[in-house]
Amino acid sequence: MCQAALQAGIELTGAQFTIAGEPCSGTRLEFIRQTGTVFPKYGIMETGPVGYGCLDPAASDALHLLDDLHAGGVSSTELQPSILFTSLRLSAPLVLLNVSMGDQAELVKRQCQCPLENSDG
Repeated sequence: MCQAALQAGIELTGAQFTIAGEPCSGTRLEFIRQTGTVFPKYGIMETGPVGYGCLDPAASDALHLLDDLHAGGVSSTELQPSILFTSLRLSAPLVLLNVSMGDQAELVKRQCQCPLENSDG
């Protein structure tokens, strides 16, 4: 939609988009950012919400892990390291202990200027 709006010369200034599902590519995010503000969300059916996109990202797919819902780690024994999820709330859709859903990520702790960094949820 954003790419079509850009090509047609349609102004979307002030538009805000929330996108969810698989992690969004840098190219797709750039098209959306040329027309408005984008708020990526990442979730998995078995875990519920996992993270929200950083509003001051160091990489296009940078997310804030919802660490009040999940403990995250990365497996170190596989050729393709994957995220390991552990549920932290009894209200989680499933109780998980170091379970891989096959998704891959690099877990990085960094200071950012995003309001989500110091959010209480």
